[in-house]
Amino acid sequence: MALSASAETVAARLDEREPDRWPGKAPLIIRARQLASSTPRLPGVDLIIDTEQRAAEDVAAETLGVMRHREMLGR
Repeated sequence: MALSASAETVAARLDEREPDRWPGKAPLIIRARQLASSTPRLPGVDLIIDTEQRAAEDVAAETLGVMRHREMLGR
């Protein structure tokens, strides 16, 4: 299972979230742009949850539902 969004969305989210004063911000954004397209194609990824233009709460609820269905949560 993997979360997915376009490279532009991932970069924008990181740009908004991380402080400008952090020296690792620019390299992180560059790397995240690359990973946005390659991560969903990794071996073993059997489900991709699209996060593009979705509220974090909705993504979390879907992820939790999948994890419950797959019995991935402890009791």
